[in-house]
Amino acid sequence: MAQTHWYQQHYLSSEEEAYNKFQFLSARFAPIGNGFTLTRMDISKLGINLSFAGSDGSSSLVSVAYVDIGYFEVRDFSSVDISANATALFRNPFLPAVHYAAPWCAVAVGKVKNGGIICVPTLQDAYDLIDALATLALAGGMDPMFNSGMALVAVSEKELRKHPEQSGMWVSSVDIDSPPAQAGIRAGDLLHTVGGKPCTNTAFWEAVGPAMRQAPSGGMVRMEVLRKGRLMPIDAHFPYLVVDPALVQRIRQSAPTQEQGNAPAAAQASPPAGFHLGIQVRPVIQDDVAALGLPSTKGLVVVSVENGGLADTTGILASDVILQLNGSEVGDMQQFVQTVRSGAARSFRVWRKGQTVELTVPMSM
Repeated sequence: MAQTHWYQQHYLSSEEEAYNKFQFLSARFAPIGNGFTLTRMDISKLGINLSFAGSDGSSSLVSVAYVDIGYFEVRDFSSVDISANATALFRNPFLPAVHYAAPWCAVAVGKVKNGGIICVPTLQDAYDLIDALATLALAGGMDPMFNSGMALVAVSEKELRKHPEQSGMWVSSVDIDSPPAQAGIRAGDLLHTVGGKPCTNTAFWEAVGPAMRQAPSGGMVRMEVLRKGRLMPIDAHFPYLVVDPALVQRIRQSAPTQEQGNAPAAAQASPPAGFHLGIQVRPVIQDDVAALGLPSTKGLVVVSVENGGLADTTGILASDVILQLNGSEVGDMQQFVQTVRSGAARSFRVWRKGQTVELTVPMSM
């Protein structure tokens, strides 16, 4: 069974930095499952849509609308055995266990429909992904997100009538490494009071919210927990979440409105004419070498091409691999994006169906 880890996002400096981070990580994305490849990525001010193709011809869609996100958490599937019939009763002890290739999943918790889970190979990748997603959501107009590290459920009126001493809220789950977990709170505890007040959802956030905004290192919240009939005082320290109002304003003003499926343009007084190339790219991964007949793992795979866009006019096709830009090898994707946005791109060398093709941009960017 997957384990849930607590993580409080760190906002990046701009929408553009968040987009570049998200696009860089996209080569490692997967839905829950093995054998999927990202085929399309669309990002707008409202959210993201990721399309995956399975090696068996199946497909998967991951959609995250920023307005639906309450907070983020990380789920660890690294110890989950996905072998056929992988149960204690039927597992074959002579066969090796099979695990997910991308076991660390960034989960958007809230009103998210149709998924909201993006998986990556390492825990650090999951942290970086959450930072990028949270910054994009902030740029889209959402409020800063806070994760307390535990889920609370109100005591039912029926139960309260039978046991009036059980006033408060039940702790239904506690995230690993979260402030409540470090303070000793457990799933199944009854949170009786918080900040000296009877525990309700409102009282909880009235105490925890200010603690997270208390510079420079956060604040302590006194709680009373009822466990096995015994009332215990517990002090939980919630770390400071840096949400500088100036940073929020800068992120929200860092780029003009994005078009669906395209990167936010760098903030400029007058961007060069025709700077919009109209493609989505991702770094080449090892699996692409055999699938596309590549000589090495260098280059950028073209995920999609906008109809009628400059890339389309140039002759770039989806599934092309861009090997060179202006006669130089494509290495760092961030540098590639900056060159394209600056209007300096003049020519491309792409790998297409086992051979190289030279393409010239037909107009000034």
